[in-house]
Amino acid sequence: MIKEEAASKEMLAHAAGIKNIAAAEPTLLAWLKGADEPLARAIYQSLGQCGSSASIPALKQAAKKAGRIAAEGAILLKNDGTLPLAAGSEIAILGKGQNEYFAGGGGSARITSVKPASLKEGLAACEKLSVNSELLAAYENSTDGIIPFEMLKRAADKGNTAVIIISRFAAEGRDEKDEPGSFQLTDDEKNLISDAKRAGFKRIAVLINTGN
Repeated sequence: MIKEEAASKEMLAHAAGIKNIAAAEPTLLAWLKGADEPLARAIYQSLGQCGSSASIPALKQAAKKAGRIAAEGAILLKNDGTLPLAAGSEIAILGKGQNEYFAGGGGSARITSVKPASLKEGLAACEKLSVNSELLAAYENSTDGIIPFEMLKRAADKGNTAVIIISRFAAEGRDEKDEPGSFQLTDDEKNLISDAKRAGFKRIAVLINTGN
């Protein structure tokens, strides 16, 4: 049971999650009714830490809202007609960033998710698209994220669309810097984009995955 004394409900909700107090779940769910945005955020984050199956309906509603917010927060820097991806397309997912998915940042940018779907999982689950399975397996087994050029050519022959995923992690006290591997692309990333063009992909989308 949570006792409201000097501390606010928002602070208590945060504390319940940090200390993983399972007994706080009924109180947190009760507080959720009529909660304002700051309190609701604190409760959802806490339920993600200490909640049981009783919290799943509330967390599913939060996930739907988070999905809408994420879509609104995505920034399209440039589009030459590549997007939206055409139904029926076979997509080649390129870049080691597909296996370095960040649902959020660190510190104050950390988020709690019941089961975050990675970018490649989301694309693979889309019924209107198919994903090149040879490349998926190659990246799963690669230690450096570098794929043979001949494999890229085979993928380009099967489908003309590539999605290159570049991931960056940042956190409170760990800002990005104006250098390769941070704000700038690494040589490997530049080479991958060039190789995708040389392999014959007609449509290339570069997706930046960062929590900050």
